[in-house]
Amino acid sequence: MIDLKSFCHISRGYFTEPWSRGGYTYASDSKIVVRIIEVKDIPDNELSPDMTDIRLPWDHDSITDYGQLPEYDPALLKPCGFCKGLKMLAVCQECKGDGVLYFYSSAGTEYEVNCKECKEGYVHQGEDSAPCPDCDGSGINKDVGIPFSDAFLGIEYIEKMKVLPGIKISPTHRHEGPFRFIFDGGCGFVMPRKVIWKEVIE
Repeated sequence: MIDLKSFCHISRGYFTEPWSRGGYTYASDSKIVVRIIEVKDIPDNELSPDMTDIRLPWDHDSITDYGQLPEYDPALLKPCGFCKGLKMLAVCQECKGDGVLYFYSSAGTEYEVNCKECKEGYVHQGEDSAPCPDCDGSGINKDVGIPFSDAFLGIEYIEKMKVLPGIKISPTHRHEGPFRFIFDGGCGFVMPRKVIWKEVIE
């Protein structure tokens, strides 16, 4: 059984759990989506998006150029620099997650200083843990782009897809649209990167 939860977003409302609709079960974090035949004990979620939207062409059976996922040096798979690969961080109790502390001068003017107890409102240990805001809880450095077709795939999404049995991906896609992939028992889409990479592997 595929771990559908691993394809969900760790904190974004209607993407935090898989849902079933129209004979299929979906899991998505808004950048990747997988679809399998409906799992009866996974209910619908009326807040989840309509995955039959015309922007997602579920025409995987008509595609013939599927191939392997792009390969890359394992050394590129680095832990997130913000959470050090821990995935979850605790909200700083000193600044309550603001990352700054507020004070008043003798003249009554408010000013702020960076909290010395944390990094942008988070600490590595403590209560009230939350997903790392830099890697969305993946623990992986997302600033690495792997060339694929005419675009780049996020290394963290390639890692997610690698666990799917019989995974194959097509290099064909509409301009800036998602790439189709298939696997034993299902199919899906993954979005290419549009951002400027800090580290692009060629």
